[in-house]
Amino acid sequence: MFISIDKEIGISTFLPTYETDKLLPIIGSKRLVTDQLQMVFSHLFPRPKNKVFVDPFCGSGSVSRKARMMGFKVIANELLPFLYETNKLYLTQSEDDLQKMFHLHGGVDAYISMLNYEGHYASEQHNLPHPYISRYYAPKSDHSYNPDQERLFFTPRNARFIDAVRHEFERSFEEGSITEDEKRVLLVALLYEVTRKANTSGNFSSFNRTLNTQRSRIHKLMTLSVPTLSEGSLVPSEMYLGDANEFVTHHPADIIYLDPPSQVQQISSAYHLLHTITVWDGYTPSQKLNEKGALREKGGIRSDWRDYYSEYCSLQHADRALINLLNNCDARHIVLSYPENGIVSPDRLLELLSLRDKHVQVLPLYRPNSGGIQTPRGNKRIENLYITGKAENFSLTTDESLERITLFNRLDHLLGFTFTLQGDISPLTLIGSVVIDPQLPIQQLLSLPLSEFEQLITLLETNIVKDDDYSFSLLVDALDTPSLLLRERRFINRKIDHLVRHSTSNTLTSLIENLSSSSLKQRLTTLIQHQQKH
Repeated sequence: MFISIDKEIGISTFLPTYETDKLLPIIGSKRLVTDQLQMVFSHLFPRPKNKVFVDPFCGSGSVSRKARMMGFKVIANELLPFLYETNKLYLTQSEDDLQKMFHLHGGVDAYISMLNYEGHYASEQHNLPHPYISRYYAPKSDHSYNPDQERLFFTPRNARFIDAVRHEFERSFEEGSITEDEKRVLLVALLYEVTRKANTSGNFSSFNRTLNTQRSRIHKLMTLSVPTLSEGSLVPSEMYLGDANEFVTHHPADIIYLDPPSQVQQISSAYHLLHTITVWDGYTPSQKLNEKGALREKGGIRSDWRDYYSEYCSLQHADRALINLLNNCDARHIVLSYPENGIVSPDRLLELLSLRDKHVQVLPLYRPNSGGIQTPRGNKRIENLYITGKAENFSLTTDESLERITLFNRLDHLLGFTFTLQGDISPLTLIGSVVIDPQLPIQQLLSLPLSEFEQLITLLETNIVKDDDYSFSLLVDALDTPSLLLRERRFINRKIDHLVRHSTSNTLTSLIENLSSSSLKQRLTTLIQHQQKH
């Protein structure tokens, strides 16, 4: 059994988890294999408290977030500003920080609701005062356009939404009414919507030549949502902007996780529009036509993309860059992730790592099937994992390991839901008897017999609450649990707020009006008013 969030259960009952919220779909993202990596990191350090995890190529941030949830102190780095900004938010800010932001504007919900209102209004206007994306990267009309002379990265309405929203919070920042941290929250929310609604097939090197109405994703109007950040109880992390080879010279670690670019496509050019929206510098792409009457610069790629050129994407220089990187690493264990068909061959990688450490283990990473019995033949191999440093040999490719990985995937999928359960679900913990504690007991789950793990997951999947009103009532009742810790109380409140923001229930307002807690009633009433006002 594997429940589809989108088809079977409304999004209002599902709280996005910190580990997966707004992960940008970047080339080489490890989102699909973080559970396998978690097993490796747990094997190397069963008790990660006070251990340092360094991530020089942070990318989408999925691995750093996973390591942070495991208890490591994470020190991460990125070369590209749009990835730096995203990871700076998720690795260094917490829900407590977020709730203190935008106090001049009535809180984060109020400000994002206002931006959505302005963006939706602007999307219907045809003469914006500050057109940029709508001028250079979208056609003037949904129905009549020329893909040879216009860029079709977005529908006209979504392009106008981007222009209005990005201009508004940049103006607010320059006037001093929002801080740099507050601006980052809004930027990250916008970047995620941009990747979801872009008329592309993976990155921004090119666009699809039609605005096909069958692709409903690109036509759905953009709407920003509040990021889901970490609990304040997690170990504080650090995020840096700069060159990875230089970065590692300053940061010794227990684990250095290396995930360098491995293909010839430069990330800076492939995601040029995310960079432009981040720096918002008014860069003007060429509109010149060639002799056939088509745009010379089809993708409108920035001419300064070479400022972020990576030697790891060069057939000539990747080997040299890796040698320099490995020489600069100071760590008990290096964990290097690299595809078999990457620029540097598996044999060469093994040779370079063996020069550094005589103990090198190579594990294949697989994308597990959705469910059922897992076998190596039934899974798609993604790349190899090279692990240096003395450690007991283990495998991710046995039938048992693959099945355990799938169970972890299913458990991750369940973390945002509300449940109605009676009895023990150890080693997991239900906060207030209704939601799973996101701080999972990894070691206990790794040692749990597969049959018991499977029974536990199945029990949870069959007891998901699918009704908004019932979920709301359970969560409110859970707040009265006497033994709740402060972080647990905050987690339930976040879940309630998310449900109220996204619910389409017609009776939820009356449930709020009948709440006995005046402070909770006031907070949720204000939240609904912001939603209705904007």
